[in-house]
Amino acid sequence: GWNWCQFNFNNGEAYTCAAFQVGGISLNPLVYYGFYLKRQGDSWLAERVLGGMALDHLIASQNAVMQATSWVYTGTNLPDLSPSPPPSPPPPFNVMVTTAPWVLDGSFVTADLATPSEVPVSATLTNTALAATLSPLGEAVAGHGYCETVNWEPWPLYVARATAFLKDGAP
Repeated sequence: GWNWCQFNFNNGEAYTCAAFQVGGISLNPLVYYGFYLKRQGDSWLAERVLGGMALDHLIASQNAVMQATSWVYTGTNLPDLSPSPPPSPPPPFNVMVTTAPWVLDGSFVTADLATPSEVPVSATLTNTALAATLSPLGEAVAGHGYCETVNWEPWPLYVARATAFLKDGAP
C-alpha cells in the first residue's frame, strides 16, 4: 500500500510526497519520493525531498479498515544528482507540513472492493532551516490539499470479504 499527499500553499508553492508500505503497516514510514515546487519565472523549480511521515489518529472506516486521519510530513531537500547540476544549488530547507482533515472518514469502496481513503485537508507549512525563503519572518504558510491511504486493509480480511461478495453478491 501507500500514503500520498499533495498540498497547494497560499504563497503559490506546492508539495507532494509518497511513502510506500511493504509488509506490516508503519505509522512512521520513510518518504523516499517527494518534491517541493516553487515558481521560477514561467516555470517550476522542483526540489527533491527525502523525509518522513507520521500518521496518527487511526479510525475504523468502511469494512473496519483502520485509516489515518492526521498526518505530519517532514523533509529536507536533496542535492541535484543530474549530470549538469544548476549553477547555484537551492538553499537548504527542513519542511514540516501539519494537516487538519476536513472530514474524518474519507474512505470509499473501489471497483475491486478495496477500501482506500482520500481526505481533503487544511495544511500548514513551516521551514525550520531557512524560514525566510518561504515566508517573511519565518511565519507558517497555510494551504490545502489531500492525504490518501491505499491498501491498508489486511490482505486475509480483504480476500475473505471479496470472496464472500463474489459467492453471494452484495449484502
